[in-house]
Amino acid sequence: MSSEHNTPLRFHLKTKELWQDTAALIIVWLLAIFLKIWLTDPAQFYLIKLVQITALMASIEYLGFFALHFFGKSKGLMIQGLLGGFISSTMIFIQIGNQEKTHQYTSQEIARSLIIATIAMLSLGVIIIWTIADENQFSLSIPFLLQTSVLLLSLFLLRSKGEKAYRPKAASLVMLDDPIVWKNVLKFTFFLALILMGVKALTKLLPESYLISTFVIALFESHAVLAAFVTSIRTYSANPQIVICLILFGNVVSKVFLTMKSPVKEIKRPVILALLGSFAFSLLALLF
Repeated sequence: MSSEHNTPLRFHLKTKELWQDTAALIIVWLLAIFLKIWLTDPAQFYLIKLVQITALMASIEYLGFFALHFFGKSKGLMIQGLLGGFISSTMIFIQIGNQEKTHQYTSQEIARSLIIATIAMLSLGVIIIWTIADENQFSLSIPFLLQTSVLLLSLFLLRSKGEKAYRPKAASLVMLDDPIVWKNVLKFTFFLALILMGVKALTKLLPESYLISTFVIALFESHAVLAAFVTSIRTYSANPQIVICLILFGNVVSKVFLTMKSPVKEIKRPVILALLGSFAFSLLALLF
């Protein structure tokens, strides 16, 4: 167990906050399970899904808290990219990609951490689909799995390359000190509820605007728009793979833009090629 964390895990085990968060997480999951049993009216479908998503996001933060305590800061950007990617991969691209003068890491390590953050984002997308979707989970997951496979290959290729010069060291970027930051969880749920209402309203007013609004929102928050789409997929009559690929495209566009703006010049080519190449591979899902 790592001793590098600002507050050791043994300290948290003695505090009531950890056990309160644990109990609250169990209650939220039980509520999600029983609401699905009790509420059978189709009009209550969205409420059930919002509670399930709240439980899912809280679980991600809870697991991330323990993972960070066990692995510690010594793993550097790899752990930061993984944990941060589950919370917000875009945040990781903004923070890590623009820290050329503040990190004692090679350009390959920086590039790999950004790719790992993207893989974490894609993995959470698969979790969201299998948690929320009532059917066709595998087919909806195919674009995510295809893109992940290419990114994993790019990690191997980056690892085999030579090392670059080190940069000055700085503090950890992603250092959670609370088991669950409920403010962040509820903020995500609230944001998702707004997206659900907004997309539903846009679809009624301008049916052709659904794909446009989906792409624009995916530029900033792919998880929320994915959860919103999967929640309302019953009302979507066209090929759902098109929307899934559009969400992935919006996510890739924002990450490519942030990578191009990064002062770390050495990471631009490998990261952009990995992002664009993996997305192109995910388009194979449209053939199935």
